[in-house]
Order: sequence, then C-alpha cells, then structure tokens
Amino acid sequence: MHFYVKKEVIMQIIDRLMVFFRENNLSNYKVEQACGLSNGYLKNLRKAPSVEILEKIFSAYPQLNRDWVMTGNGIMYVETPTREIRDDSETIAALRLTIEKMQKTIDTQEELIASYRVRIAELKGDIATPHRSAATA
Repeated sequence: MHFYVKKEVIMQIIDRLMVFFRENNLSNYKVEQACGLSNGYLKNLRKAPSVEILEKIFSAYPQLNRDWVMTGNGIMYVETPTREIRDDSETIAALRLTIEKMQKTIDTQEELIASYRVRIAELKGDIATPHRSAATA
C-alpha cells in the first residue's frame, strides 16, 4: 500500500528521525544494525521509509514517539508509562525500609560504643588508683 506524500513531509519525517538518532548518539551504522537494514540505507534515504521500515525503527527504539516522527506533534520521546512510575515507588519504599534498618543498626552500634567508652574509663580509673596489697594493710 503506497500513499502519495508531499516531498516536504517526507523530508520532515527523515529530518525528525535524524534528530532522534543524533540526540541519542546513534550512527547510521548502529541504527541500520539495530533495525536489520542494509548498510547505507539511511545515507541514501530520499523518500519516505516504508511502513515496514518505520515499524523496524519503532521496534528497535520504543522510546521514540511515533506521532512526533510522523507529524511533528508532541515530544520526541514516549512518556513514561504509569507502571514504571509505580515500580519506582516500590523501589523507593524498599530503599526507605533498608535505610530504616541500617539506621537501627547504627543506633545499636553507637549505644555499644558508648558502653565501651564507659567501661574503658572505669578501667583507666582502676589503673590510676593504687591498689593496697594485703601485706601492707
């Protein structure tokens, strides 16, 4: 199935793809390899890529916003799905729990250190105080 598309629109689609590739430091070679395209395909691209080629590109780069490529509307990248945000919230909750556990461990160790300091001070006091021997008493 072929559609007639104005040359300006074709160049805009190609230009937007190239902007995405440059933005992500993707060489033509890397893109061609990732999408299973022949070497030199992108360099020689003069007409709108076929639907099949576009599908290969969108499959290889799912973060690329299809609507932006085709029309220029919206932003270059697909917005983060809600599921990923929820996963981040779960990760943050797990990290907070880990931090709380670590803080309890630190508190326990600080109490232990304080008790050791008291004991050290007591022992230093015992050393500094002369002991009377039973013979001299």
